[in-house]
This record gives sequence, C-alpha cells and structure tokens, in this order.
Amino acid sequence: MWCCYRIALDDAPADAAAAPDLERRVTAFADSILEHFSGNGSWMAASARVKADSMDVWFGIPSLPTDPLFGEIWRAQLRQRGLTGQRVPNRN
Repeated sequence: MWCCYRIALDDAPADAAAAPDLERRVTAFADSILEHFSGNGSWMAASARVKADSMDVWFGIPSLPTDPLFGEIWRAQLRQRGLTGQRVPNRN
C-alpha cells in the first residue's frame, strides 16, 4: 500500500537555502527505510513542494510507521537525520 508522509527539517529555518539539504536528508532517510526491508519497497518524492523546509514523500513499503516495532525504526531514522514526519491524511 502506498501512503504519503510529509517529511520536514527539524533543525533548520524555513527558507529556500534549506531545499538541497532537505532533499539529501530525505533521500538518505528513505534509502535507510528500504534497506530495513531488504530493498522490498519503493519511495518517491511528490512532484510539488509543500514549503521550503518540507516535502511530501510517497512510500510503498510492507509495513507502516504505525506498526509498533517498525515505528521505532522509522522515528529513529528520522531523528538521526534531523527530520520529522507525519502521515498526510486523504492522500492514499
């Protein structure tokens, strides 16, 4: 199942200069999540930016962050990269 999550910088001001850093961090985060599932899954950034310090990312992965065990891994990977994330309702 594909679900959309809004991923944002947790430690930077909301300006256009943050965009390249956000993309780099989101890519590292998403790749680490797929690595957890041994490459079983996909992710892609939404085509339009929400704000300079956040972006919507679609994940097609075997488990959701609401699963207690996987949720811990998800949150740890976000924290490790200075990111926050929340599910975008009504976008799946």
